[in-house]
Amino acid sequence: MKNILVTYAMGEASRKLLEEKTSDLATVYYLREMSEKRQKEVLPNIHIILCNAWKTDISEEAFELMEKLEVVQALAAGVDFLPFEKFVGKPITVYSNAGAYSVQTAEHAFALMLAAAKNIIMHDDKMRRGIFDQTEEGMVLDGSIIGIVGFGGIGKEVSRMARAFGMKTYAINTTGKSDAPFDFLGTIESLRHVLEVSDFVVLSVPFTVKTRHLIKKDELEIMKRTGVLVNVARGYVVKQDDLYAHLKANPQFKYATDVWWRYPASRGDPIIWEYPFNELDNFIATPHIGGHVPGSEEKVAPHAVENIVRILTGQRPWNIERKGDYVGLREDEKRNF
Repeated sequence: MKNILVTYAMGEASRKLLEEKTSDLATVYYLREMSEKRQKEVLPNIHIILCNAWKTDISEEAFELMEKLEVVQALAAGVDFLPFEKFVGKPITVYSNAGAYSVQTAEHAFALMLAAAKNIIMHDDKMRRGIFDQTEEGMVLDGSIIGIVGFGGIGKEVSRMARAFGMKTYAINTTGKSDAPFDFLGTIESLRHVLEVSDFVVLSVPFTVKTRHLIKKDELEIMKRTGVLVNVARGYVVKQDDLYAHLKANPQFKYATDVWWRYPASRGDPIIWEYPFNELDNFIATPHIGGHVPGSEEKVAPHAVENIVRILTGQRPWNIERKGDYVGLREDEKRNF
């Protein structure tokens, strides 16, 4: 029998599901319900943890006690927040929850893209100020090309929605192969081609040392001057100073993002503006809420639970992360919550 530790405040429905699915395979413990004394008794025998936000979930002392830890299963799709430096050299395998947030995040990407294409923010602001301006033209999605950089769970959902709008899909992934429909699919070597021909580009790649500043000055300059770049990946996939300079120099180019560079220390704290993007009309932002929908935890936890079951029963698990891809990320680059 293995021992599972849930490190966050798990919802009742998810808790019931986890316990039912693993009843014959493991014993489940809940970190937030343990006294310090109880932690010292239980943690040395934990094999699997299911975590949500490492910094607020697990103390350094608690982690050091888990000498038998084999598996870290994240509730989140992106795992850049995890302390991979602590896992290197240890027999710990990390699994993301990629795919669990695909539909809601893809919908949010489309909301951002449509807001940029149709100038929704600008028109709403003018209407509120009593200005009835019909001179500004919007972009047409039908017949356009959407470039999807990161053709995983989110990227495939973006593609499915794009095809309903009559858009052509040009995508990038690690293999150049996919079971999803596309008009063009290449690897990172085809990034320049995809950026050159696309009217809209959606970033949905994991944030690793390989994708840090994937989009910088050179990549921005080969995109269409009337292009729309949507980021639902991570802030540092785009080089911040290069983006700001590009938006300033190309007012017809638009950037719409649900992810940030430096996050506030906690929810409710002020935004950290390193560059005055808030003064630009061609910049649209939301506070990393693409996956926040009613019953969010109950929607995504089953995917993580199923992966834990697969691990426990010797089936092929999903979403194994390469630890080396994340070693070297700076603390200030990582998502805080």
